Amino acid sequence: MPTHPPREHSPARRRFLQTSFAGVLVLAGSSLVVRRSLADTAAAANPYAWLEDQDALIVRRVAPVLLSGALPDGKARGEVLDEIVYGFDLAVSYFPPSVRGEIRQLFDLLRNSITRALLAGMFSSWEKATPAQIEHLLKRWEHSRFRLLRSAYAALHDLVAGAWYGNPRSWPRIGYPGPPVLK
Repeated sequence: MPTHPPREHSPARRRFLQTSFAGVLVLAGSSLVVRRSLADTAAAANPYAWLEDQDALIVRRVAPVLLSGALPDGKARGEVLDEIVYGFDLAVSYFPPSVRGEIRQLFDLLRNSITRALLAGMFSSWEKATPAQIEHLLKRWEHSRFRLLRSAYAALHDLVAGAWYGNPRSWPRIGYPGPPVLK
């Protein structure tokens, strides 16, 4: 039976392995720091609990169409739209995970240009969509023969309406004095 001579470990090989191991540790540590930094930056940039920036844009574009005539004009309109997006986000963040998952699918569909064009007939991006195009999309879904699209419309409608009419700023416009005060 042949016997092999014992392997000699050269100092150069050992140094190469030690340097490689140290390099891997440095890269792994750097990667972790960069990931953590990016996650903190993303969290700081997105002020919402559940909505992503593109979702917030969709809510901000859909709300004036759904609440046509109910929103104030001028500078207050921008503030109110911010509050509606916040209220929408807050409501969805308290939903059970299964419902949040369905709403996530709805926003994914609305964000994707191909599915938005196929199912909603809207070829413009949300940034460039006109109120008439958005109204057409919503009317199409409201009266669709497909239950899924009618449900999507109802979800958007109810969440936007809830976010606005649950806001005390909307109450004077509809003559609601507010909840009774218990003494």
